[in-house]
Amino acid sequence: MGLLSKGLGMSSGKLYELTCLETRAMVGIYYLYCPQLNRTISLTSHTNPGLITFLMQDQWVDVTPVLGALVVNIGNILRHKSVDHWVLANPNQEPHVSVAFICNPSNYENEFRPFSELISSDKLTAFW
Repeated sequence: MGLLSKGLGMSSGKLYELTCLETRAMVGIYYLYCPQLNRTISLTSHTNPGLITFLMQDQWVDVTPVLGALVVNIGNILRHKSVDHWVLANPNQEPHVSVAFICNPSNYENEFRPFSELISSDKLTAFW
């Protein structure tokens, strides 16, 4: 997380200082083959409410897969570029496994605002 903070132009401890990483969860989902896609309900387009989600890549991701790489979904709390994404039924005949590692704050009652390092006066009103 220190590298993420620095990559965004903030001090390396910024995300730790704001207690954005106190709750972590790992979620594994096993998707069976779905031969009748038109008869399923999928998760609609959404962004993640937390800070950041790391996903193991495979063929379902519309990016060029890089061996050994992770897909990182930026959540709404970071407010840099929340990733709009969705989950579809499995059209492949092979099962699919998705593993997500999610970092969130422990107290959603805290007030979270955009990091001052990431905003300018014209961008501030986009979220707040």
